[in-house]
Amino acid sequence: MPKKLSGALRALVLSADGPGWRRVVGDTVFGGLLGLTYERVPARLRSTWFARKVLAPEYARLGYVLDWRDAILAAPELDCHLINVSDLTRSLPALKAIRKYDCVIVLHSAFGDFVALLQRLAPLFQARRGPMFAFVGNEYDQMSGKFAFLRSAGVNLVGSQLPLDVAQWLYARCSASTVIAMPHALNPEMYNPPPKENRTIDVGFIGSRYPLFIGDTERNRLLSYFEEHGTRLGLTTSISATTQDRAGWLHFLQHTCGILGAEAGTYYLDQEGALMRSAKAYCERFPEATLQEVVAECFSGQIEYRSGKAISSRHFEPIGAMACQLLLEGRYNGILTAGQHYIAIDRDLGNVDEAVRQFRDLGVRRQVASQAYAHVMGAHTYRHRVQHMVQALDALSS
Repeated sequence: MPKKLSGALRALVLSADGPGWRRVVGDTVFGGLLGLTYERVPARLRSTWFARKVLAPEYARLGYVLDWRDAILAAPELDCHLINVSDLTRSLPALKAIRKYDCVIVLHSAFGDFVALLQRLAPLFQARRGPMFAFVGNEYDQMSGKFAFLRSAGVNLVGSQLPLDVAQWLYARCSASTVIAMPHALNPEMYNPPPKENRTIDVGFIGSRYPLFIGDTERNRLLSYFEEHGTRLGLTTSISATTQDRAGWLHFLQHTCGILGAEAGTYYLDQEGALMRSAKAYCERFPEATLQEVVAECFSGQIEYRSGKAISSRHFEPIGAMACQLLLEGRYNGILTAGQHYIAIDRDLGNVDEAVRQFRDLGVRRQVASQAYAHVMGAHTYRHRVQHMVQALDALSS
């Protein structure tokens, strides 16, 4: 780990290993009070329900969670004190002593899938003496609760994955907060080109299908198309809905020529989180609903909305492994340019044959992958992001 700089900001960093009150009980009672962690469970017992659901770190397979955490902890400008917010035996004493820290940083893992705990703890953050930076995870889900926490805790800086103009509009009612563009990035120490080219898969994808309540089926349709037509297109494909840890995902990337993808998020963000809340409830009531029905029932009212489509960590990781991407056309936060950093596929899939023709040209494929790699390494690693965050914290700390 890099040596900490003289005068490094002393930072309280809040993370979590999973969402929900069951996680809070498990981390507090079993981890904090009894000292029973998943690592201490005998290997033969780790497959039990208790070990998997109560003790195991659920976010261990979310590479970006680990990448952000590791980059922040390694920053020489920060002297970090990392706390699992769900372990109340540690988080409550740390928050009660919050004035000894120069700044507070809340990671995506603590502010993504579960906000009820932070809302309960919000008054404790008010006693801090330095700025507070909150990374918002899953910027389409539980947004009303996230807005409420940002306001009640008086968060100074909001790190958003969204394009900056969209993020500024979305958080405009959190008047105490300044929005900072914090899209995901590349961890080049983890995701790197293979030492020897041995790519046996032409086109691949690993990841879950998007739920219908986000309001589109574009990526799902793209994946299904290549599953059904890969042979006709002359491609060896591997498309899976399973999940992989970072090591498994890297192995897949280093053995795959091209990765399919699309922008993450929803087209329907509003400033109160009402649209996503309504759509989620509708899909739970009517699990067989079609996209057209969801749009008609949930997104056709008078509530103003903006597109929250954004670049994700899954766009940077293939670049690190020098795998060429075939992506649905999109904005990608203005970071990736079609034809230069990826091969673009129209959202109606009308140009698939032409995109595949370009992809199968080895020279084109390698040029696109190389240009994307040089571009990201020059300005879009997690180290670049953390430096930007530190500059924002410094500006408020001085």
